[in-house]
Amino acid sequence: MTSLTYKLRRSKRKTLVLKIEQGEVVVYAPLKFSADKINEFVISKSNWINGKLKKFENTKGIVEAVNNLEKLLLLDNAHDIELSETERKIRFADGKLLVPKKYFDIQKRKNAIIKWLKTHALEMLRERIDYFSQFYEIKFGELSLTNAQKKWGSCDFRKNIKLNFRLILLPQDVIDYVILHELCHTYYLDHSSNFWNCLEKYCQSPKSMRLKLKQYSHLIGTYR
Repeated sequence: MTSLTYKLRRSKRKTLVLKIEQGEVVVYAPLKFSADKINEFVISKSNWINGKLKKFENTKGIVEAVNNLEKLLLLDNAHDIELSETERKIRFADGKLLVPKKYFDIQKRKNAIIKWLKTHALEMLRERIDYFSQFYEIKFGELSLTNAQKKWGSCDFRKNIKLNFRLILLPQDVIDYVILHELCHTYYLDHSSNFWNCLEKYCQSPKSMRLKLKQYSHLIGTYR
């Protein structure tokens, strides 16, 4: 028997599938698979499971630190946030976000950090989308930031692109994927085969990048 605990969900499927969902191990199994066969499968994946669970716990800790305004995430790197007696405005220096002590109140501090993030997000994302637009000769309308709860980006029929300001919390390659994704929507507003063929011209392994983006879905709930 395996020492790993897991949830078992049976259905009319043909194969065993193992997933980590919100820190829990979930096995999707065919109706007639025996418990011994399922346990053997889980044991064979124990190293993968333990690695994923450890990563989940680390991620959970970072998200809690971000929400508690103890850490700042930039490009998937965590930095300390420090209250400063001498600083007059928020600035990033020596790998830390220095926050004036006038923002001692937690809500005021949160609002100030969000304002700082939005300012730097617009600058960073503008530079990146302009680069890809010029390099690949893809025209778009206006760029603006959004506070969307579910979407990292969007593009309308006027070719205006909106990007979630929280994108700058993510790794650079994931940010680039989202930007290229939205630029391809200037040609195709749907997710048809034409759209994915377009994206493959500009983005390496878009399907794997799409899966990688999903790994950061928990960050879209930060700074609320």
